[in-house]
Amino acid sequence: MRVAKVLEETNIPNYSYALLTTESRKTCTHLAVSIAQSHDKLYRPFKDACTHTHALRDRLLGIVKSELTCKPMYLIFDDSQLSKPHARDIEGLDISFDGSTGRPELGLQIVTALITDGNLRIPVDLKPYFSKDVAGDYFKTKSNLASTITIDLIKQFDFKFVLADAHYATKQYMSLLYGLQQNFLMKFSRNRIVKIGQKQGQLKDLLKLRRNEHSRSVAGFFSNIPCCFYVVKLTSGVIAYFISLYPIERTQ
Repeated sequence: MRVAKVLEETNIPNYSYALLTTESRKTCTHLAVSIAQSHDKLYRPFKDACTHTHALRDRLLGIVKSELTCKPMYLIFDDSQLSKPHARDIEGLDISFDGSTGRPELGLQIVTALITDGNLRIPVDLKPYFSKDVAGDYFKTKSNLASTITIDLIKQFDFKFVLADAHYATKQYMSLLYGLQQNFLMKFSRNRIVKIGQKQGQLKDLLKLRRNEHSRSVAGFFSNIPCCFYVVKLTSGVIAYFISLYPIERTQ
């Protein structure tokens, strides 16, 4: 509700406010009922809505500046799938994993960037992602897209962490963050080759939990980038690995 309140105060169209506050199925009727307005009034603001994506983006960044500037901020990258199982002729369609269904689906993939203080979450940018088969010579990895967004945002904001899953834990992206001295925390594949002390090998072989341990951390290198590795036993019992630029304890 906090996000919805902020958007309402900054005159984002009531349609967006209704999307955030409607708990039932988000049909036109339910959206209108949730904010006690008629259909016509609900859609009327779109006549004056932003006609350019950069104008909407600037408006969202304005919310970040007014609401989060004095708070610790985190930049989060994630990718989502807009499934189109019955479409065939939309440009850019491809098959990829859809987290909402837990299976591969035909659809459009999007890399999204969100800024949060842990309470208020504001989406600020997105870029379409196309597989190499679809994009050909114009292919850009998810970490390439995240790099472009990061370079722009880091000029405007100080982030405590950049957070992302293993798709973004690439040499290219981590080298960029290392050069910017920007700390990050990302999930990391246990099979990646790292160097810890005098040993080099797969992370899962060099960093293991001892008996009755739930977490361990150690300093090392990944592709000549000094970093810290973590192994954690999650509440589900799954063993997960993570990587950061600086020790987490020093940033808390």
